[in-house]
Amino acid sequence: MDVPRRSVRIAKGFAELYGHADLIVSTDRLSFNPPERGTYRFPGPHLHWDGSLAPPIPFETQAILYLTDTDADQGALQIVPGFHHELAAGWIESLGGGDPRAVDLSARAVTVAGAAGDLLIWRHEIPHGASPNRSDRPRLAQYVNHYPMRWPDARAWL
Repeated sequence: MDVPRRSVRIAKGFAELYGHADLIVSTDRLSFNPPERGTYRFPGPHLHWDGSLAPPIPFETQAILYLTDTDADQGALQIVPGFHHELAAGWIESLGGGDPRAVDLSARAVTVAGAAGDLLIWRHEIPHGASPNRSDRPRLAQYVNHYPMRWPDARAWL
């Protein structure tokens, strides 16, 4: 698990996105997404956000490293591309006080296949989650992220 965290190439990628290298690497987890079989059904996590949606939402990232070739039907990452633009344009306000986390965005999700070694990086405010594994092979992945030294985020939770 330390090899990706110590990777100069990965660190440079995050530094390029943030515009500086004053970043901390995450100590995160591995992911095992087995195929659905018999009575086993994918428990999630389905589309979600891992941080506050209270404005202003700062630029931050999240990432997953595929450890195996991962087809779209193999429990691959799902995201709602470009959703950060809708958040910035007032999507939460358009809900009239409704819970943004209760809105089902699954019809808009795109499943992202990839090869072993692909690092998928997305903006923190993009809804994301794994998908059901309907293949005959497990998905193996590692979550790895670099984020600014100004952690933790002190905004109110929304």
